[in-house]
Amino acid sequence: MLYKILFHRNIPKVLLLFLALQQAATAQQTVISRYGVPVIMQKSQYETGVEKDSLHRMVELRKVVPGIVYDLRYGTKNNFTHRRMYPKNTNSAYLRLPAAMGLQKIQYELNAKGYGLKIFDAYRPYLTDSAHHDFTQSPRSVLDNRQLFKAIMEKYGFRALETEWWHYYRPNNRDYEVLDIPFNKLK
Repeated sequence: MLYKILFHRNIPKVLLLFLALQQAATAQQTVISRYGVPVIMQKSQYETGVEKDSLHRMVELRKVVPGIVYDLRYGTKNNFTHRRMYPKNTNSAYLRLPAAMGLQKIQYELNAKGYGLKIFDAYRPYLTDSAHHDFTQSPRSVLDNRQLFKAIMEKYGFRALETEWWHYYRPNNRDYEVLDIPFNKLK
């Protein structure tokens, strides 16, 4: 009888403790990136995020940017690291929907001037995020084309990374998670 009295009186405390422990265990499973946002490693988590906000959707660039050219060097050993950074035979490039739509507009404007986009790198699973290079000296024509490219990129909402002339990002006030989902699972 004493057991029943003690047990029944403590049910709310036991439930509260159980829920707190369960919540703590779940929180420990969430990996936070060096950028301070969650790392999504399961496709189901990614899909849930897209259901909440369709702008989180990853799109294959060829599907939205006509005539875009890929030269995905990090899928080969033909890059500055001399090692494959992506799985062998990687032949697709993904970006979030707003960034892809921005590239679509950039491609149209560049095409009108006789130019087009060539993509060396796009989304990559978080744990391969280490490809970069330093390139500081170029002929005048290259520098002029860089300036033209920068102006058009910035016109459509992209910003140049200060340390890499060729690397652009799309700043916004949305908090996108960092994805760590293999390419073949985004299809």
